[in-house]
Amino acid sequence: MTTAIVNATILDGTGGDPVPKGTVILDGDVIERIGAGIDPPRGANVIDAGGATVMPGMIDCHVHLFGKVAPVHERPRFPVSLQLFHAAKNALRTLDSGFTAVRDAGGSPQGFKMAIAEGLIPGPRMKISVGALSQTGGHGDETMPSGVRLRSTSGAGAEWPETLVDGPDEVRKATRLLLRAGADFIKFHASGGVLSPTDEPTDTGFSPEEIAIMVYEAKARGKTCMSHAQATRGSRTPCSPASSRSSTASIRMTRRWPR
Repeated sequence: MTTAIVNATILDGTGGDPVPKGTVILDGDVIERIGAGIDPPRGANVIDAGGATVMPGMIDCHVHLFGKVAPVHERPRFPVSLQLFHAAKNALRTLDSGFTAVRDAGGSPQGFKMAIAEGLIPGPRMKISVGALSQTGGHGDETMPSGVRLRSTSGAGAEWPETLVDGPDEVRKATRLLLRAGADFIKFHASGGVLSPTDEPTDTGFSPEEIAIMVYEAKARGKTCMSHAQATRGSRTPCSPASSRSSTASIRMTRRWPR
């Protein structure tokens, strides 16, 4: 079915000026024509945008769609099956906010991505890391002083491999398991963080040798790495020669805070 969106202010994403009173012609879900002075085809479903902006979907490069945002002490109350429904709601909200593609930096399994791709639930296109690798006591270690581990998905079967690892052998195995579980990139913690119970954002995470293994294994599958890195020391480790010797382009920094 042909659809014509008329009277729209068009941003085409090229950096050019907005096009007022523009028209977008769609054949099903394929954009056929776009611009000013285009008449709707005969028989088209015409939508008057009323001057509203029509633009390409935005991309969010760091999201965590899976689960429910809640205080730390409440999180153990949520079974994984409930978190899945919250994830579906988060995906819909993200799509309705104009984001048509996201990079999910930990938590969403391959099946959730597939459900969106198959049209079972509405949501943006996804690139996923499945989980985020952390050393013991690092930013991804949510073991509380009482011994209770808050994270309910890490190590919860084939869809969520164990991500708490130490040393070259465990790092290599975990990286390969994440790739097998459908990871589009490997996420790791190169520094401490704000919400983890036993470290500080200024702490250094994995060693350069451990990071080099992640980069190598990701590159072997044609994929990249994404690094959580806060403060100076944690930001420098992934970029050291020992870490990035296999592919400097395989390191993506999430953020960098002042010393």
